[in-house]
Amino acid sequence: MRTIALCTNSVVVSSIGATLEGRSGVAVVRIDPHLPDAVRRLRDLRPDVAIVDLSTAQSEAISLLRRYPGLLLIGVDLNSDELLVLSSKPVRPLTMDSLVQVIEAGGLAAEHTE
Repeated sequence: MRTIALCTNSVVVSSIGATLEGRSGVAVVRIDPHLPDAVRRLRDLRPDVAIVDLSTAQSEAISLLRRYPGLLLIGVDLNSDELLVLSSKPVRPLTMDSLVQVIEAGGLAAEHTE
């Protein structure tokens, strides 16, 4: 079972959560990032994916990446019609070869046609 944390109160992300709740193998949890227990809940939950609305929560997105290495973060922004997928999984040591490997892996995984 994959756990998806909705880390915002936005209508956009709530709609995405409602759609995901109907899928098997997915557990959706809503976490208000402004509540005092949000950090504890995320730490205890250890979600596979966190979804945020970039139009309202850009600073929260960066904070999530820093606090939870390895978290797959999906940011959506309907204002600019964008989906941004980020991971804070560290790559060490940082060498030119490791940078090229990350770029090549991303290029293969992110083929996009318009």
